Parts: sequence; C-alpha cells; structure tokens
Amino acid sequence: MTGQFRIKLFYPSGTFKGYLNRNGDNWAIISQDPLTLEFYEWNGVTYYKIPGESRYLSVSNSAYGGFYGWSGATSFRLNDDKELVSNYNEKLASFRNGEPWLFFWDEYNIFKVEFEKV
Repeated sequence: MTGQFRIKLFYPSGTFKGYLNRNGDNWAIISQDPLTLEFYEWNGVTYYKIPGESRYLSVSNSAYGGFYGWSGATSFRLNDDKELVSNYNEKLASFRNGEPWLFFWDEYNIFKVEFEKV
C-alpha cells in the first residue's frame, strides 16, 4: 500500500458518519473535515502517518485514538468486515454516541471504514 488517503467512517448500517481527523491536542476525532494520511511501511508493518510530520495514528492505554511520535506508533489493519483493527490492543475503531473521540474498544459502536485515495 502506498500513497495518501483519508479514512471515511461509517455507522454499522453503512451511513456515512464523518472522517478521521485530529483536535489541537492530537487526539483522533470524528469530523466532517478529512485528515490526509499516508501509508508508512517499516519492517513489513503498515503505519498511518501524517504527511510532513512525525506523527502516527496510535492508541493510548485508555483506548483513545491519537497521533503520537514514532516511539508510540501503532500499526493497524483492515479486517474482512471493513473494520479498522489496532494491532496494539486488537480492538476495533469505535465511537460512543454524542462524543467526537475515536476509540479502539469493541464495547462501543463499531465503525465500518473506507480508505479514500487523495
């Protein structure tokens, strides 16, 4: 996988919810404004990096998605059900109703995901 992309987030029903983006503290949020990412391969593992920055999509110890430096980088994969899985905690990209945060926790509402090429 190469190139730049955006992550589109969908409700389990297939209705578009928004894009992956970040707030001023580099936490992953759900937004109508997309964040452009690029695939970054290292030793056969795929990471999602912000172009021109040293920040990678990652997962905190509390299951929040965020953008960290290389030492905190997490790899991800897309499963057969089009769900984004963290290789850090093996949890799926999810949301809680009424909150802007992206989580990686199976007990919340699971997103379906689509990569949109830029």
